[in-house]
Amino acid sequence: MVWIMNIFAFDLECLKNFFSAKFFNMFDKNDRYTFIISSEQNDSLPLIQFINQPNLRLVSYNGHHYDDLLLNAFLLNGKLITNAYLFKISKTIIETHWKEHPQWLKDLKWYNKPYESVDLIKLVSVNKSRPSLKSCGLHLKYPRIQDFSVDPNKPIAAKDIPDLLDYQDDDVLMTRQLYLTIEPDIKLREQMSERYDINILSVGDSGITDKMLQHFYGNFPAKPEPPKILFVKDLLPTGYKFKTKELLQLEQYLKQQKMYYPKYSFAGKNITVGKTVYNVQAGGLHSTEKARKFETDSDFIMRDADVTGYYVNLMQRQKIKPGHLTNKFLEILQMILDEREAGKEANDPVRRDGLKVVGLGFFGKMNFEPSAIYDPKAFFKVTIGGQIFLLSLIESLELAGILVVSGNTDGILCKIPRNLESVYYEVCEEWQNETGLKLEYTDYKLFVQKDVNNYMAVTDKGKLKQKGIFVDRLALTKRDFVYAFNGPIISLALHAYFKDSIEPEQTINNETDIYNFMFSQSTDRKYKTVAQKIKSGKIITEQLQKTNRWIITKNGYRLKKLHQRGGKDQALMKDCNVIIANDIKDVNLVMVDRQYYIDETWKIIYEIIGKPQRQMRLI
Repeated sequence: MVWIMNIFAFDLECLKNFFSAKFFNMFDKNDRYTFIISSEQNDSLPLIQFINQPNLRLVSYNGHHYDDLLLNAFLLNGKLITNAYLFKISKTIIETHWKEHPQWLKDLKWYNKPYESVDLIKLVSVNKSRPSLKSCGLHLKYPRIQDFSVDPNKPIAAKDIPDLLDYQDDDVLMTRQLYLTIEPDIKLREQMSERYDINILSVGDSGITDKMLQHFYGNFPAKPEPPKILFVKDLLPTGYKFKTKELLQLEQYLKQQKMYYPKYSFAGKNITVGKTVYNVQAGGLHSTEKARKFETDSDFIMRDADVTGYYVNLMQRQKIKPGHLTNKFLEILQMILDEREAGKEANDPVRRDGLKVVGLGFFGKMNFEPSAIYDPKAFFKVTIGGQIFLLSLIESLELAGILVVSGNTDGILCKIPRNLESVYYEVCEEWQNETGLKLEYTDYKLFVQKDVNNYMAVTDKGKLKQKGIFVDRLALTKRDFVYAFNGPIISLALHAYFKDSIEPEQTINNETDIYNFMFSQSTDRKYKTVAQKIKSGKIITEQLQKTNRWIITKNGYRLKKLHQRGGKDQALMKDCNVIIANDIKDVNLVMVDRQYYIDETWKIIYEIIGKPQRQMRLI
């Protein structure tokens, strides 16, 4: 692989009478370049010279579908280019679907460019959720989040060009900061590309599976038409045997169910095993518990058991594969599983972490209709079989006197009497021998839950596991960019209260990072966001940009989303005053209504542990 010496974040702006290209060195803040094409200036030749330099990596956000095509136009022509030509390219890209692009535009897309191109949007997307660059900027604590509204079909006024260039600086700097933040993922892709001789630098997790499958399997046969009906009785696994009346009745219920294309679902069924209620559906098992708190003590152990690589290992054990593929599919999957285990032992991140993504993709792609390995029957054999086996483990533990307090897709949480710990391991060992699957155990000192989608747990090693309201969305992982954040200080205060017995007042009143008090949201196209305030008896309405962040304050605006297609308007923060914080200079800690965050934290705490009977706190 070529050693990359020159890495630049870049962004292009293309209007009817003005084009600008900005490039900022990834590791040298002072190494910056701006190229302009307008009636007054034409930097085509120096721009061509810049992007022709050796060992160049250009980093963009959504550049593979837009910016790269415009740069390739310079390379393909190799001469001075006019605004009219650039604007034609830009307009055609924006106004047509890529499948409908004319041949001349496709030529630009597939031009053999001399630079290496990295597009970050695919690396931070999750499933079909693609965050905007501004949404990423919110999580990166970028100081200024701004939209620049201009009609691209009209010439830009000379007086507005400095603002456009200023706005463009922000986009390049956000791209640069995003690259540096997720650089470990990029380095992992570099190493995987080199090891497996595939180019996945700008490929999302899902796309890595496609590349690996294509590399090892070769050409896929045409997939058959998806079945109109799936009979659940044909999807049940082999090698299990229920013992209790409740689960035998569930088995009979499942044998009577049908699933129809394209949604392939059946009516979920709640079933009680022990004291816990589980919901069984086509996609996965979930217990239905509400607010509660557990701690390991002298009488009980709180232990989580997760099935290692549950779905992909189940595919191997049950020999589940897309019906139109040969056993080579399972051979490749086994190779990946073996490679990953070797990577764990060798502490090799390429095999340990990279191949985890690939293995999950082998399963997930079977339920993605555009995929070459799409086979809903195989997919639901895995999800329904997974639930059956997990329920058989739950049943055996409950019959042995061990309370299973939670179950979710690939794992269970048990409250184990200390005198039955050896029995717990015996039951789990027997289940592993029968299924050929492996359990991984984690002991919890504390488990706190608002509901099945909102919980936190502290392991016996002091590590934190969290979901939903307990997640600090500003503690960055690449998955977090697709979510809004809602006052991260509340999550931090919940951690401090349940983990360290620190009152919310102490955590919140001592917080000095104003970003932890912020809320955010990106509004979709059917709404516009407005801030309203009553002044001199009149409602003053200010339209806001698409992506916004704010703090709660005692004196400020009320936020609303106004529906643009006749639907219902919505209050963004009910009964709360806010100050918009899109520019960090507009807010400070004095403005924060800390009592709001304290009260919201106590509401969640009381929902979990109940309100005290005496001296009840008024909130």
